[in-house]
Amino acid sequence: MSLIRKLSEAETGSRELDEEIAKTIGLEVHSPGWLVTTSAMQDFPALAPIEPYTSSLDSAMTLVPKGWHTVSLRYSLNPAPTRQYCHAELQRDADSMDRDMEDWEPFEIEAQNAYTPALALCIAALRARSNSNI
Repeated sequence: MSLIRKLSEAETGSRELDEEIAKTIGLEVHSPGWLVTTSAMQDFPALAPIEPYTSSLDSAMTLVPKGWHTVSLRYSLNPAPTRQYCHAELQRDADSMDRDMEDWEPFEIEAQNAYTPALALCIAALRARSNSNI
């Protein structure tokens, strides 16, 4: 199952999903919950906890690629199946892309029907990362 699908079907954030996101964006996972990093004050590797991407909006925002910004983050409760729905929309302006300025239409990525705002933002940010060369 793809990571995007796992995030879409998750009802809450999890350390396992956070770890999978970290691997997907190219971070070196040392052991469950820990990353290998290089401290600015040290020349040797150190360990740091994996960000809680799937449960923290602040951490999920760090996944949004450079040149993209959040347009909207919406939440609603569907009373019929008693399931909440979250929607995140990111946008990349034409002037931050390698396109003619006449083509002023922004490029948009959205994630619909995630269970929490952080999960929706993770989905949209990962989609934007995979399309950052557009």
